Formats: sequence, C-alpha cells, structure tokens
Amino acid sequence: MTPLHRIHIPPQTGTGFELRKGQVLRITDPTGEQVSDLMAFSKHDPKKVLSSGRSIDYANTIYLTTGHTLYSNDSEPMFTILEDKVGRHDFLLTPCSQETFSIIYKNDAPHPSCFGNLVKNLEQFGIEPHQIPTTFNVFMNVMVDPEKGELTIGPPRSKAGDYTEFRAEMDMFVGVTACSAEMSNNYSFKPIDVANDGRTSKGPAGYREASCATVSFCDGKGDLIGAIRIARAPEAKKATLKKMLAAEVSAVPLARPNLKVVKVADGALDNWDYLSSSALPAGEEAVDFYHASEHLHDAIANVHGDGTHETRFRHATLRETLRDDDGGIDKVIRALKHLATKHPQKKIVARELAYFRKNRKRMCYSALKAKGLMIGSGVVEAACKTLVTQRLKQSGMRWSVRGAQAILTPRGWDQSERFDNAWALIAATFQADITVLANVIAFKPVATPRKPRPKASR
Repeated sequence: MTPLHRIHIPPQTGTGFELRKGQVLRITDPTGEQVSDLMAFSKHDPKKVLSSGRSIDYANTIYLTTGHTLYSNDSEPMFTILEDKVGRHDFLLTPCSQETFSIIYKNDAPHPSCFGNLVKNLEQFGIEPHQIPTTFNVFMNVMVDPEKGELTIGPPRSKAGDYTEFRAEMDMFVGVTACSAEMSNNYSFKPIDVANDGRTSKGPAGYREASCATVSFCDGKGDLIGAIRIARAPEAKKATLKKMLAAEVSAVPLARPNLKVVKVADGALDNWDYLSSSALPAGEEAVDFYHASEHLHDAIANVHGDGTHETRFRHATLRETLRDDDGGIDKVIRALKHLATKHPQKKIVARELAYFRKNRKRMCYSALKAKGLMIGSGVVEAACKTLVTQRLKQSGMRWSVRGAQAILTPRGWDQSERFDNAWALIAATFQADITVLANVIAFKPVATPRKPRPKASR
C-alpha cells in the first residue's frame, strides 16, 4: 500500500491508498488541462462504492462542486467537496479502458487506461475489476446539448496549480489516476499530484485557510519603511480581502502620485488573475523570488539528488543568475531545458520548466532591483505568521469565522500602526454619554425574618 502524504502521479498512471474518515484529500493539476479519475470503496464494506447516480440525483445537478456531497451506492456520504478551484468536473462517463480506445478512437493497439490503472492499484485491497463503476472525473469538462442530449468533451478548465479538496466521510480505499484519454486532456498527457499530509478535518467546516495581504512602502534602495497588514478569516474567493486591498492600493496614488507600484506574489493563478486585473492600479509584476528559487531547487534536485553537493552548487549558481543577471530568466530556462532534454524521464524537471516559462515575464529580477523595487513577498509571509499563526493556530484552538475576524482585524490595525486611529473611530460610533446622578441615597435592604425551624422528634 502506498502511504498517502504527497504523491506525484506520472502521466497515464495511477495510485491507490487508504483514506481515514475526516482526512482531506487534495487533487492538484500541476501543469493544467489534465483530468484525474477518482474512485473510492468503503474500507469496512467494499460493496459500498462511490455512486454517480446517487450523487447527481441528490444534488440535482451534474456539475458537482464546493459544498456538494458524493454518495455511495447505498446513499451514505463518502466525500464532501470542501474547496474547488475549477468548478467543472464530470460524473457521467466511465474511466477510459482498452475498449474505449478500440470503440471511440478506433485504436486496437495496447494503450494505458484509467480503468487498467485503477484495477492495478486497487487490487491490493481486494477490489476486483467488475466492482469499478463510473468514476468522479476531476477537472474533466463534459458539456451536454440541451436539445439532443449529446455530450461534447472540451479541454479541462483547470490551470496549473488548480486543485479540488475532498473530505472523507468514511474510512476508504481510494484510487486516483492521471487520465490516459487523449480527448479528455486536450491531446496531451500530464501528471497529477495528490496530497493529504495526515491533515484531518474537524467540525462542520473542517480546516480552512485564512488569507493575508500587505501594502509595503520602501525607500529608493528597496528597503522597507512601513507596511499595511490585512488578514481575513476564511471566505469564498478571498472576496473581502481583495476589496480591502484594492481600496488601500488605490488610495496611495491620490496622496503620492510619484510612487511606483510593484505587485509581488507566488505563482498561484488566482493571485495573478486578481493582481493583473483592473481592480488595482497598473504596475510592475514579480513572482516572489524565494518561491521561484524553491522551484529551481526542485528541478535540480530531481536530477542530482536532494542535499547533494552538486545540487547545492548548481542551485546557488543558477539562483544568482536568475536574481542578478540581465536576462537571467532566459538563462535559467535554457539550463532547465537542457536538463529536461538530457533526462526525459525526470518529470519534475519538465514541470518546473513549464513553471518558469509560464511566469517568465514576472521574473525580470535584475531590472526590478535596478529600479529599487521589491522582488520578494517576505512581508506578507511574515504577516501570515504574526497576524494569524501566532494567535489563531495554537494547540487545541477552534474558531468560528466571526470569532477569528474579531481577532484578526485589531491585530492588523496594531501591526499597521493604525490602532489608535481605528479605535477612535469605533469609540466615536459606539460611545454613549452616561449621566451620573447626584444625591443618591442607598437604602439598606430590610432583612426578611427567618421562620423558626420545627423541632425534630424521635
């Protein structure tokens, strides 16, 4: 049995593992446009299996997403979808099989298939081929003609780094694949990442992520002068955080129109969809250099081994090239392309090469440094620790959204040197005049006479 912590599923393969009740399974598309077939059986009664019909029937929709429950064939909840970055999956089509390629693709030659990979990886739990029904096809984009009922398979809507999280509602045997059907994956085969890390969801909503943002002010050398720190309790799509950040950033040019703007974040697509939008003033953009450095290390370590002298030397050299050289990103891409060509079996190298190519325009670090602009998101990383972690993530703590926000808001004021002004506004809103009465005479209460206790008789 494969222990589930973090598993990288190479293209056209699969994996199998146990999942305990309450644990959270995250399925990630690391490169974009890749489908993953998900199947589950009850550990204590393998006759209980994930059911397409029950799940669609009870949800009254074929497009299951955040908040929906996936049921077993006897109507017991198996998964709850906690978070969904894509919003389009399929629960109509069976896992691709050798017959799929023979009938649909007219290809009778041996071909890897999701059905075959599920059979192979679930066999260790005593699951037989005939027990595997319709899978929940994560990220698969199936459209239905409203008149004819015809199905059309489009490219997955998932982008690199998108994921869906499922909370296990029973102990299960689980199979997951990186789909092998050409049409489902926009005619290219890519990997899938699954993770659990032993994280268990507690309470009605499970563990959810708070979010942080900062507006930093630097001098001409790029040294930090001050920062506005914002934190929000978990919310859908970080909606309030984004509105607050837009208000803060938009107010700055009104007071200081000569200031330059640089937007720094990790490579998550949701961050850049927002930071590049019209909600914020235009400015330079940079993927956090330290996140980029970690991706660079992963690619080199995949070839030369983690912790080896060769990896440390090559990483330090390319890291300095990326940060300090004009056109450093192009040199790094050429170096990774060379590694990927020389070691085609090393899938992490190919994945990281795609990451640097995708973010190339946001990695001109030498030019940004020359302008005195920040290239790292250390301020917001620190805010996550001091605003959230140090106060809300102590052993045994559990928070409601309102309770957590009641802590995060004044902590943000305090760390932004705004507490006194903010408290004055609150006082002005809620302060009430109190009239103290003069010549008040206190009356001593009259004691109630105690009734005599009856004498006990023998």
